[in-house]
Amino acid sequence: MLILLKFFFLLNPHFLELIIGWVLSSVNVLIGVRILEKALPESQKKFLIVSFGSMMIRMFGTVIILLLLILLFHFDRTSFVFSLFGFYFFYLLLEILYLTSLSKKINIKKD
Repeated sequence: MLILLKFFFLLNPHFLELIIGWVLSSVNVLIGVRILEKALPESQKKFLIVSFGSMMIRMFGTVIILLLLILLFHFDRTSFVFSLFGFYFFYLLLEILYLTSLSKKINIKKD
């Protein structure tokens, strides 16, 4: 496996940025899904507060990590930002689809 990673790294100089963008987006969506799964059975008002609050905190956290990696480790800005936010929006779509299917299974309280 390590040899395969070295091969891809030699083949594409931006491979590290791609992997780090994927890891950050994956961790972000896993945290978001866990938070929203717990908030889903609550009232709609509380769910929206938790949903937008966690989205805002996760987005600011992602931007801070992005800036630190670019400034401290001198990642290529273009490839890193595009890979990070490409994965971010892809996972966001999967998160919405997952929560939609989950909400149909759970009895959601009305305000």
